[in-house]
Amino acid sequence: MSVNEMEESAVLDIPDISILEHTTAKDLVQEFQSTWGVVPRAVALPIVCPAGVPFDNDLIPPKGIRYGRPATETFLGEIVYEFASKGLDIFLTLTPTHLPFVRSELLHVIDISGDSSARICLGKSSTRRLLRRLMNDALERARKACLAAKEKKPTSGELVGVTLDLCDVFPLGANKERIELTCFCQECRDQLAKLSGRGRDLIRCFERFPNPWNLLLHDSGTGVTPIDDVDWDTDPRRIVELSHLKGFDEVLVKQGEDIVEQADVLHDYMVARHKQIVGAIQDLFDAKMLSQFRPQAHPLRRAIMVEGSPYDWTSGLFFGKLDDSSICEEIWTDPSASALMTRNVDLRSYMWRKCRYFIIEFFEFVASCQSEEKRTVTTLSKYSDEEIRALLERRRRDVMSASLRTKLDLFLLPELASDRARGRIGFVGAGFSENISRRVVESVRPVRAAGVSEEGDPR
Repeated sequence: MSVNEMEESAVLDIPDISILEHTTAKDLVQEFQSTWGVVPRAVALPIVCPAGVPFDNDLIPPKGIRYGRPATETFLGEIVYEFASKGLDIFLTLTPTHLPFVRSELLHVIDISGDSSARICLGKSSTRRLLRRLMNDALERARKACLAAKEKKPTSGELVGVTLDLCDVFPLGANKERIELTCFCQECRDQLAKLSGRGRDLIRCFERFPNPWNLLLHDSGTGVTPIDDVDWDTDPRRIVELSHLKGFDEVLVKQGEDIVEQADVLHDYMVARHKQIVGAIQDLFDAKMLSQFRPQAHPLRRAIMVEGSPYDWTSGLFFGKLDDSSICEEIWTDPSASALMTRNVDLRSYMWRKCRYFIIEFFEFVASCQSEEKRTVTTLSKYSDEEIRALLERRRRDVMSASLRTKLDLFLLPELASDRARGRIGFVGAGFSENISRRVVESVRPVRAAGVSEEGDPR
């Protein structure tokens, strides 16, 4: 079946607003059409970026970009107006745990051993209150910008939805087979205890080595290798079989553990974590808040972005259980998950491996290279400017290697759901090309670490 723009409901995603310092809305739309043979119907714009919040608010100093007018900064509302006036509907996207500019340790994730890192915990009530506030402010600015565009040009686009990027909620770590998952702050512990029949004993099962995670997660030396082919109703004995097939169970067998019981505990944890994150999603998609921005007859579409494994360790979610209209109206997911079709909500294929995971990590690194604090207190302090630039280029190549940007990639997706029985309504293409990625890297000016002179010597 040929690609037909009347059939594909396509979304142009701008993962980081700084991309628009190196191109224009017009050029991105033209490039999208040239790449896919389809004109995008909507654009997705970020509510927050690693470098900051791109609109005026009462909590965090705004961070604009230089778009079209080098002498002044441009903010989210003006960018929404630019795209809406070109006839594109507007989605706003939120990556809820990648907020490096939020320095409060009260919001940071904590791993099972008690160590914290500068990633925001979605389980905390304070985190969700902050995110709802930012989401509300961004939606209001987008709504006003769309109305202004509509008054000037009736064919302008409208604000149609909001998307939560959940591809990297929980960082995974390991050290000599000791699996170090997050988050286990007190609020997460309390929530998981309430959602499990084991209560607080559930967490205690993981506060030792080896523990049930060792059945499905393995320290590869450079990261954590997961087994993710586990569903909501997978039997513990099947988990044991999968673990034995990969050889992951050896560390538990050596300790003489009852691995079927360990598998049962593990599955209980996975179910409890899923319930916790679904609760957080529903909390962020507050019906009363969202109803302010669209008529009741045409409410904002709630979308979530996940990698699409049967069980996604970095989001804590079972894909099959997300096919639920009480959670969302749309799922944006990696094309490799297309076999996991939906029946109750719409599905869009995100044309990048692991969705936006690599892209967001890349822009976080770009922001860190230009932050005096990060150059001073992180491992970046060990590198010279030349080494930083080499790392940037290497990461740029890594992220671009994960892109899916050909008409063949689009053609090979499952056919669209004409009867809505399977759910796929279209796709999402990232506005991040080889040329743009090169311009981003070339524009980076690494800052010096605090206390280091221009020549690189300590002051």
